[in-house]
Amino acid sequence: MHLHTLQPQESNSSTHQTTANTTTARMEFANNRADARGYQRVSSMVATSPRTQKAAHWQHQADAYTANSSPIQLKKTIKPPLADLAPLVGNGIEASVVGALTGEEKRDAIWTKLNTEYDDCYAKGNGYMDLLEAAIVAYNDAARRDTILQQIATKKARSTGRYTDNYATTVHPLSPSRYRVNTKGYNPDEEARPDVGTDEYEGDYSNEFDLAHRTIKAAWNFAEYDTARSSGKGINNSEILYRQYKDAAEAHYHGQDDKDASVAAAIRGVSKITRNTIINDTTLATIFMAYPNGVKPSDRNETWNADTNDGKALLGTPNAKSTPFLLMDHLDDMERTIDNIQVKGGDNLEINLTDI
Repeated sequence: MHLHTLQPQESNSSTHQTTANTTTARMEFANNRADARGYQRVSSMVATSPRTQKAAHWQHQADAYTANSSPIQLKKTIKPPLADLAPLVGNGIEASVVGALTGEEKRDAIWTKLNTEYDDCYAKGNGYMDLLEAAIVAYNDAARRDTILQQIATKKARSTGRYTDNYATTVHPLSPSRYRVNTKGYNPDEEARPDVGTDEYEGDYSNEFDLAHRTIKAAWNFAEYDTARSSGKGINNSEILYRQYKDAAEAHYHGQDDKDASVAAAIRGVSKITRNTIINDTTLATIFMAYPNGVKPSDRNETWNADTNDGKALLGTPNAKSTPFLLMDHLDDMERTIDNIQVKGGDNLEINLTDI
């Protein structure tokens, strides 16, 4: 296992100016995007707006940032040979990117796409971590604690109502401490509450939870199939994971005198969130780029601290971005942040958590 905290930066005569411009742009970007998750000037929480509006605002800010300033690169800087890039087509890069191109043109097209994917994910992941850190600072401020707790409680009440009214869930034990939880969204105005099976990949969300090790295995999450979300009655993926984990904990400790305390301890102690057998093109492309020059993800496992550029890029991928939001929305009962991100086997992500 390799722990990455810093990688050599490619020599460039304009490095110092680029760094200064990037720092200024990042500070301006952080201030401008502050309301994307309901935090004012990246330091204090304010009332949230509908998720769709926040998502649109965030995407606009991320696009503007990417267009106006390239982040400092601590990733692959040397274009790999075509033999290493070609397998990414259809497995990390859309086939349409290269079309009928061959040779160096194909190599250049893949390399350009990989850099674009990485840069976009870095901009987003950097923003998510800024917002998470700002939320933690605000949460730890005694002068604002009561206000923040009330705002978190308001959001939770809304999510609880939506989860109760628009989602059907089945909790299935796999072992004395492991559970599979399957959830399906529906629109109660148009359909009856569905029956959700216990098999793997049943429902819109099928995930596994280990109460002994307090880990979350995010195995199957397809919001595009969730009719609760498409009808405007749903909740986001990070909230689904939280609710499923809580359901598993309640089933695990059912009948115990200290059930409530045990469930609370299980939630506060979540140690790891994994994403296995990733198939998302953007995530696979970003994983490839995060590895050092001359190294492919299948060559070895790697670990990056969450505050490195590569770590932030990985947290900005579609498969990892729900974790910062999960931690922000549940600071009161989790009090966790992201320690590091591991890639194992080339297509598995492990996000390791630690106390705030």
